[in-house]
Amino acid sequence: MRWKPIIFIAALTVLSVPLAKFCLKQTGKFMMIEVHSRRPYNPDFETRPLTASETAEVNTALAQKYTYFGYGGQAFVFFSEDGQYVLKLFKQRHFRQPTYLNHIPFIEEYRQLKFKKRDRLLRREYGSYKLDFEELQEESALLFLHLNPTHHLKRKLTLVDKLNIEHSIDLDTTDFIVQRRVSLVFDSIYLAMERGDTTSARAVISEIVRLIVDRCKRGYGDRDPSIDTNCGILNGKAVKLDIGRLYHDPNRTLPLFYKPELFHITRPLRTWLVKNHPELVSHLDSEVNQVIFHD
Repeated sequence: MRWKPIIFIAALTVLSVPLAKFCLKQTGKFMMIEVHSRRPYNPDFETRPLTASETAEVNTALAQKYTYFGYGGQAFVFFSEDGQYVLKLFKQRHFRQPTYLNHIPFIEEYRQLKFKKRDRLLRREYGSYKLDFEELQEESALLFLHLNPTHHLKRKLTLVDKLNIEHSIDLDTTDFIVQRRVSLVFDSIYLAMERGDTTSARAVISEIVRLIVDRCKRGYGDRDPSIDTNCGILNGKAVKLDIGRLYHDPNRTLPLFYKPELFHITRPLRTWLVKNHPELVSHLDSEVNQVIFHD
């Protein structure tokens, strides 16, 4: 009889792992605790005031429900009811200090190392968002950036998760960004070609080349330059979607750096074009070669 509880606990432990994985899959890994921030105000993350027109658009964007779309390495992504805006909620577990280490003796050096690592990550990521908002706002389709606790928003926003369950978040106490929703590059090219609009497809390719070169010439590097997932088209202009990976790098202004970077970043796009729209390959080659050999 004494073995029954042990067997039950062992079976429960074995079953809990696949059950947890199943639950995470069903919810898209989104949990409210993941986006709760308890950080104090940090002046380093404060951004410039919004203009009147920006404030009006932000109010429009935040007056809607947002429905879960997916997640990336840094944030959970939600789309607005009208389909015009994207809300990104940061995965706070990446930034939270592991305070449980305070209760473990004889690991002071390790504890300080972990604390400093989390702090560096927070400053790098949030510093990148602030940089984008103040220096590259048009290039990132960024509308609003909220990286500190505030008191002026006085607004709660409704989220609809993957299971169609509604959650309410207090925007004053939540770190988030709002971007204008864009069409992904590969989708834009595909749809243009479906319409037989080769001119628009070529324009998308030209815009991507321009975005990469302009970003470099302005002195910014990109830790995640993938065109297929992190670039899009908004009102005919190419923009960067995952803005948390940009950083200041004066070397990028030099042809020695930005020309090879352009070549390597556009290789996956060229491979995709060869497979799906070979008639556009020559246009991409021409745009890249114009920069590499004549810029």
